[in-house]
Amino acid sequence: MAQTFDIRFARSAGLAAMLEVPENAFRWKGGGLLRIDAHGISIGLKRGLLALSGGKHTQRIPTENLRAVYREGDALRVEFQDGETRLVVLPFWADDRDTAAQIVRLLPTSQTVEMEHSTDATHSGKPRADWRMLLSTGVVIAVFVVGTWAVFQRAQEPDLAPSALMTEPLAPEWPVPVEAPDTSTLQGEGPASPATGSGTTPDFLEPAPVVLSPPGSLPLPRDYVRPGDLVIPIARGTAAYEVVKREFALFERETARLEAGYRAQHNLLIGGALTPEDFAAKLDDYEMRWWDLTFRIFDNEALAAPALLDVRAAMLGTARLWRSFLSTYADGLRKRDHVMMARSFDDLTRAQELQSRARLFLR
Repeated sequence: MAQTFDIRFARSAGLAAMLEVPENAFRWKGGGLLRIDAHGISIGLKRGLLALSGGKHTQRIPTENLRAVYREGDALRVEFQDGETRLVVLPFWADDRDTAAQIVRLLPTSQTVEMEHSTDATHSGKPRADWRMLLSTGVVIAVFVVGTWAVFQRAQEPDLAPSALMTEPLAPEWPVPVEAPDTSTLQGEGPASPATGSGTTPDFLEPAPVVLSPPGSLPLPRDYVRPGDLVIPIARGTAAYEVVKREFALFERETARLEAGYRAQHNLLIGGALTPEDFAAKLDDYEMRWWDLTFRIFDNEALAAPALLDVRAAMLGTARLWRSFLSTYADGLRKRDHVMMARSFDDLTRAQELQSRARLFLR
C-alpha cells in the first residue's frame, strides 16, 4: 500500500526556504511530496508557483536503484543510481523526527544510517542565501514600486478634457451699454417719449414670431432598405402575393393622397396664406385621417393571415410614424419650439424608410 508524506527541500520553512541556496541537484525549493510504494519512490515539488518554472519537477526512483538512506533528526538524504554510473544524493527534510524515522523504515534500501539528535545542533551556521532569488525578488519589488508611483502621479495630474474646461461658460466681453441722459428734462424741450396706456412694452419693440420652414425630405428610391432590414419577399403566383399586391396598392394610393394634402397646406404656410395656428389645426386634421387609415388596416381581414403579419406591421408602423410626425410638428408650432419642429421630421424620414421596406415584400 502506497504512503505519501509532506516534505521540504530546505532546512528552513516558509519564505526563508525560498531564499536559501538549493542543496539538491534538481535545484528544488519549498514544499514537496514523497510517495513510497512496493516498486519504489516518487519525489517531487508540490503544485505551486515554483512548479510552474522550467526544469524537472518529479523524480521516479525504482527499488533496485535505491542505494542508501541517511537520517539525522528530521533531515534525510537518499542516495540512488541514475543511469549506469551516476550516483545522486537527494537531501530533504520531514516535518519532525518521528515522520523522518517512519520514512526510513519504509524505504527499501540496503544501507540505513540513523541519528536521533536534531540537525539544528550540528549545523550551527546559517544557510547560504540564494542570490539569484534575492535579485529576482528585488526586481519584482522595484517594478511594483515604480508602477505604483506612476499610477499615483497620473492620478494627481489635472483633468484637461474639453468637458472639464467647458463646465463654466465664459462671460462675453461685450461693452455694457450706457444709458444716455434725458435731454428733454435738462433743456425743458424735445420730443416726447413714447408711452402706452397699459404700461407694457411698445409693439415695435416686441419681435415678430418667426416660423422656420424645415427642409423637405429627400426622395427615397422605391427599393431603399436600411442595412440589417432583411425582408423575405412573398412568393409570386401565390394567393398571399395577390392579396398583398392589392392591399398594398390601396395603401400607397391613400398615403400618397395624404402626403400630397399635407405638402399643399405646408406650401400655403410658406406663402403666407396660412398662419402657424391655422397650419397646426390642419396638421391635427391630417393626424386624424392617418388614424382612420390605421383602423382600416386593423379591421382588414385579408391581412390577418399569419403569412401577411409582417406586411401589415410595416403598414401600421408607417401610419404610426406619420401620426407622430404630425402631432409633434403641431405641438412645436403652438409652443414656438423650433427644436421640437425640427425633430419631428425624423419621424417623417423613418416613415418613408419603413414604407420603402414594405415594398420589398413584392419583389
